[in-house]
Amino acid sequence: MKICLFSEFSRDAASCILMEGRAACLADMGHAVCMIVQPFKNMAFNSSTVETKGHLKTLPLYNLWFSRTSLISRLKGLIYLLGYQIPLAFWYMRKSSLVVLQSPQPLSFLYALLLKISGFRGKVVCILDDWAGIGGFATMRHADSLIARLILTFTDEVTPLFCDGLQCASKLQLIKSNYSRKLASRTIYLPNGTAALIPENELISHEGEIHVGYVGTFKSSLLINFLVEVISSACLAEPRLRFHLIGGGDQLTNLQQQLDKRQLSGNCIVFGMIPHNDVLARLRNLDICIITLSDTFPEAYLDSSRSSTKLFEYMAAGKAIIASKTGEPSEILVHMQSGILCPNDADIFAKALSLLASDPILRNRLGQNGYELYDRNFRQEILMQKLLDWAKTL
Repeated sequence: MKICLFSEFSRDAASCILMEGRAACLADMGHAVCMIVQPFKNMAFNSSTVETKGHLKTLPLYNLWFSRTSLISRLKGLIYLLGYQIPLAFWYMRKSSLVVLQSPQPLSFLYALLLKISGFRGKVVCILDDWAGIGGFATMRHADSLIARLILTFTDEVTPLFCDGLQCASKLQLIKSNYSRKLASRTIYLPNGTAALIPENELISHEGEIHVGYVGTFKSSLLINFLVEVISSACLAEPRLRFHLIGGGDQLTNLQQQLDKRQLSGNCIVFGMIPHNDVLARLRNLDICIITLSDTFPEAYLDSSRSSTKLFEYMAAGKAIIASKTGEPSEILVHMQSGILCPNDADIFAKALSLLASDPILRNRLGQNGYELYDRNFRQEILMQKLLDWAKTL
């Protein structure tokens, strides 16, 4: 089968890394795959070149219009967008029998519309992950721009109407889609899974310490405050804990300042944003992994609507998981069998960390059960085969 995958995100974004992992998986399954992506953010502009590796063809296309601020630069970017990028991407999509759009954002909406009105005979599938509309990141990240909120909300609601099928990466997105009679009959619930395999790097001895990992984007002050409270309470009860905090975001400085103020820096290593392969390698040497998701408006709509890749990477690494009892972790994990689910209370999170730190048998059992759950249901090749089988029924 000829398959085209499109991502509006740059190649260093977790969402695009996941999409490229899917493309590589489909290519390994013997399909002819074209992956259309945005290059890395810091890469200088040059003519787009096609990268070919086996059955996988990757086409980096620069989003010059959205990434420029001056009027002249935007005009040049718009000419590039309309005269080169859109026609080239559309040409590759038209050659495919299945097109997968990563999210219902502006360019995905445009491609879905063009494919629909051009009489495209293949199938177009859109992935619904982050809630883009009001209540989601249109509210959170573009609160000062009415136009941006209107555009994102419009494309979030309208793009699915031009697609043959919708892959809902979370139960919340499935519920939202099923409210529409037009969409309910052509949706599938399919979580994201992992972007890549966990590397078999050498394990490092901890010498009596218990290492806890958190992977995510530090973009919410509420998240930072809660995470610091958890670390403070947990370290008070169990001084052997060492926290590895991995991820970028505009609240990273705030995180470091709060840790310094609470005199927790000795128990924490703040890595910031590191390459994804390095993240996966570090997971191997952790004992416990945590996921904190907001349950307050509007962050709850964003957190609960997404299928967190880190959840499946924790499971694939065989680590004991402590997660907020909301969103996808509560749909995927079984409390005290494949993880520990906690309400968003710092003391309860801290007690769960102390329990796992003092009970290596429970820690190993939860990690093994989580890995077996991942191995049975959430390997990328399993998810992609389900996607292809479902697409044939559309």
